[in-house]
Amino acid sequence: MTAPITVLMAAAGQPLLVKRTLDSLAQCEQPSTYRGVLIVENGPRCGIEEVCGIRPRDERVRYLYVPEANKSHALNVALTQLSDGLIFFTDDDARFDSRLLMAYARGAWGVASGEFYGGPLRVDYEGDLQPPVWLKACLPKTAQGWALPVEEKTRLVGRTFLGPNWAAFAADLWAIGGFETRLGPGAPTGSTGQETEAQKRLLAQGLKAFYLPDAMAWHLVRAKCLTPDWIVERGYRHGLEWGIRRGRDPQFTSFKQRMVWLRMARRRLICRAMRAIGGERWKLEADYWLSRWQGRWDGIAIGRKWDAIDVPEMPAALRATRRAA
Repeated sequence: MTAPITVLMAAAGQPLLVKRTLDSLAQCEQPSTYRGVLIVENGPRCGIEEVCGIRPRDERVRYLYVPEANKSHALNVALTQLSDGLIFFTDDDARFDSRLLMAYARGAWGVASGEFYGGPLRVDYEGDLQPPVWLKACLPKTAQGWALPVEEKTRLVGRTFLGPNWAAFAADLWAIGGFETRLGPGAPTGSTGQETEAQKRLLAQGLKAFYLPDAMAWHLVRAKCLTPDWIVERGYRHGLEWGIRRGRDPQFTSFKQRMVWLRMARRRLICRAMRAIGGERWKLEADYWLSRWQGRWDGIAIGRKWDAIDVPEMPAALRATRRAA
C-alpha cells in the first residue's frame, strides 16, 4: 500500500510561474492516494492566491499564506497542516514528467517512514538559451541538471537530492523538527541549502535515501540567472552554505580554519592570474571563485555564532520535535 501523497510548494513573487507549474502537475497521472497540492505563499502577496483559486476543483489545490518572507519558515508552517503521508517538495518554477507522481507512489510502496526519495532534474533554459560548457561549471546544480545512470530504484549514498524534486514522509520531517529557517531564500544569513541541510539531518537519523529514475522534473533557469552578476552572487551564497556547515561543526578546529584561509589565499593568486589572461570567460571565473571563497570564509564566522542569529518563531509543535531531535 502507498501512503497518501501531497505536493508542497513554497512560492513567492511569481504567479505566472506558479500557474505554469500547476498546469504541468495537472497533466500528471495521479495515484489513488493523491491528496492534492498545498501552496504556501510567503512575503508580499502578489496574486498567487488568485491563481490557486481558479484551479479546477479536481486538482485539489489548497492555498496558505505566511507573511514572513522566509521559505523555510513557510514550509514549517505548511508542515503543521500535514501530519502524515509522503510529501513531494518542488519549486514554483518546475515542470514534470507525466509519470512523476506514480513513480513516487511506486517508490514508497509499503513504506510509512524511514526512507526519502528524489529523482532526476533536467533544465529548461528560458528562451532556449544554452550556456557554454565552461559557464555551466559556475552554475548551481539546479541550473545544470542531474541524473544517475540507473533504471530502477537505487540507494543514494554520499549526496543529497536537488530541491525541486524530492519527497519525504511527514512523520520523518516532524521528527527532525522541519526546516532550518536560518538557511534558504529569505533567511537572515543569505545562505542557500535548506533542503540539503534537512536531508542531511534525515540521514543522521538513520533514514535511507533512494533515487527514482522515473520521477523526472525540469527546473526553469531564467535568463537573469546566466548573467555575470547573478552567477557571482550565487557563488557567494553557496560559499556561505559550505562555511556555515563547517563553522557549526565542533570538530572544525582553528587549525582547519587556518587551512581554509591558506586555500583561499592560494585561490586569490590563481584568480589574479586568470584576470591577467583577460577575456570575459577568465574574468567571470575569477570573480566567481573569489566570491565563493569569500562566502566560505564569511560562512565559517556565521556558523561560529549560529545560536545568536534571530529567526522567525518556529511553530510550537515543530519546536518541540526539534528540541527532541
